[in-house]
Amino acid sequence: MCIACEKRRKTWTGDDPKCGFPNDESFYSGNWNCATLNSLRSIAEKLGNIKYMEDISLAVIPVYGDEYTGWIVLSWYKSRGRTSLARFISDSTDIPLTLEIAQQALQQYKDSV
Repeated sequence: MCIACEKRRKTWTGDDPKCGFPNDESFYSGNWNCATLNSLRSIAEKLGNIKYMEDISLAVIPVYGDEYTGWIVLSWYKSRGRTSLARFISDSTDIPLTLEIAQQALQQYKDSV
């Protein structure tokens, strides 16, 4: 589990959470209510960077830093807890989102949104 999932634990009735970054690795599409992914979705919403097409949402979050500069792209169905896609894209990179990049984005936006 990522640190955010460990801190939050389960705060609802229903299905148990499934972290989007098991073993601190790359994005896992079988996630459910991952605290890190939910925080990224909230950041995208506050930035106004979500586009909707019927029941599918697509979010883009700019990331600036010494290690990584590019965009996190997320996609999910309706308002449900599963984030079906999470990628990091730059001018020369297109990889599954890693926990390290996600945490950089959370740090970058922690006081601004």
